[in-house]
Amino acid sequence: MSEILPLSFYAHILGFDAESDAQCVGLCTDTRILKTGEIYIALKGENFDGHAFVQQALDDGAIAVVVSEPTQVQGRVWQVENTSDAYLKLASGYFNEVFTGQSLGITGSNGKTTLKEMMASILSQKGSVLATEKNYNNEVGLPRTLMQAKRTHQYAVLEMGAAKPNDIAWLTRWIQLDVAVVNNVSAAHLGGYDSVEQIAQTKGAIYQALKSQGTSVIPRVSDYRNTLVDLAEGHKIQTVLPDSECIFELSLLGAHHQENALTAWTMAKALNVDDESIRVGLKQVQAEAGRLKLHEVSSKLNVIDDTYNANGASIKAAVDVLTECDGQTALVLGAMAELGQQSDEIHQAVGDYAKARVNQVWSLNAPAYGVNNKNDFETLMNSIEEWIQSQDKATILVKGSRSAKMERVIEQLMEAHLCS
Repeated sequence: MSEILPLSFYAHILGFDAESDAQCVGLCTDTRILKTGEIYIALKGENFDGHAFVQQALDDGAIAVVVSEPTQVQGRVWQVENTSDAYLKLASGYFNEVFTGQSLGITGSNGKTTLKEMMASILSQKGSVLATEKNYNNEVGLPRTLMQAKRTHQYAVLEMGAAKPNDIAWLTRWIQLDVAVVNNVSAAHLGGYDSVEQIAQTKGAIYQALKSQGTSVIPRVSDYRNTLVDLAEGHKIQTVLPDSECIFELSLLGAHHQENALTAWTMAKALNVDDESIRVGLKQVQAEAGRLKLHEVSSKLNVIDDTYNANGASIKAAVDVLTECDGQTALVLGAMAELGQQSDEIHQAVGDYAKARVNQVWSLNAPAYGVNNKNDFETLMNSIEEWIQSQDKATILVKGSRSAKMERVIEQLMEAHLCS
């Protein structure tokens, strides 16, 4: 729920007039959850068009509607060139009006959501925190987060994703940050870019959104460190602190989370958070579903759910987690999406990395990995079951891009073996 502001506040942002006594309770892009007194934004996408619901929005109590096409409806209509732009501009204006605390921006190829959760946990030791829900970090998710700001919030932790060039610059153009970080740069969503260098340029644009006294946090080790430093020019630059300066415990699987924690520590120190609050906050972070979530399914089987998403770097990190597990290990892979022309090459490299370190590797309808590929789900599950039955103690990790829907493997393994 947003703070109530005059409708004229929003009208003026878009260059319209509105009666001074009308009050607006927020913004909405979905008529199914619209509240009386909200402004309805008619977003358009490849598979939907919110303009089809403009009249319904007005009938259901929308105080105004924002459209990008002429529409024959009775009510307050604000026509703009682009409703996505308007949504972000309105939400940014609202955020700038009501939020007076310290804001942090997080982007990167991997670990954004985990780092966001770490920062939210740390800062919650010191005050009230607004943080991006789940991974709502795109052109719809960020405005949604901004509209949840309250005058009582002391911190805002904003996660931002980028699937194509200029996405980060677009998301941040109307807000300013106190601390910003590019957690890392790798070949994620490469299908939307010409090169990984272009990914670095896109993500590094977050530093341009810093306030004049803001802090740019830069990875310690990155092939694109110089690019990030150049983009952060004009602001204070802080390299992620070494582990010798930070003592903490984590409840998360994976050595790569140590680097996330060091980055969180560095960001927190930029906000003058004390060491003990950082330690407590980091310790309290728990794995979310689909993100290296460990399930002790039975006395002989552990299952690690890492099905939320996948790219080359994150799969290699998952393989490294498996190498630390007791007993026999297995990896079940779904395809990686959005890798462009390098897709086969990246799949093969990941498959080779896994085969050299894990006892058994399967893929589902993804032969490019060069591992034991199965083209249908039932055949895959039968093969996995046969392997499990031959083991005294085993750990299976499942991972793939969202489009692969690898959570199906987790669900069936849990159903078949839980408490068995």
